[in-house]
Amino acid sequence: MNNKSLFDLFDGEWIDNIFTTNVRYLAYWSEQIELAALKAQSGIILTGCQYLSRLHRQQPLYNQLAQQHHVSLYAHLDTTLDTYSEAIHLIPIDANSELIKEWFVIVNTPTLKRGIIAREIHKSTGKRLFRGALVNRADYIAKVSDYLLAGLHRETA
Repeated sequence: MNNKSLFDLFDGEWIDNIFTTNVRYLAYWSEQIELAALKAQSGIILTGCQYLSRLHRQQPLYNQLAQQHHVSLYAHLDTTLDTYSEAIHLIPIDANSELIKEWFVIVNTPTLKRGIIAREIHKSTGKRLFRGALVNRADYIAKVSDYLLAGLHRETA
């Protein structure tokens, strides 16, 4: 798997779209993108959730998304996999990987090109904060999709 931060793929053009937020809002924005993908034409959904256990609440939604999309989940496999659809590609992330620090949802379909990319920046006092961006530029969505899928193909080759 590639060991580069998704933020390293960008040149700073999107700097006006940077946010800092907590897990609650990040989860809300991610879910809005996931729900929009249910209405989109068939395509690719790439999600990084740091640890698979953190996606437990979204499991039914991801099983539903996998019925119409190619879905890949990038996560440290800290829980059992038997509850996820066989159509979902689970991509293990090593604890030393840069991607373990990131949370992302990338939707790349003919009718919807949207994503959220965030990097954990703070864990003190039990509060997790992320710095990230909402992305809706087709060129950025394609760049991230290509990067993640290239790593996936190297892992399975």
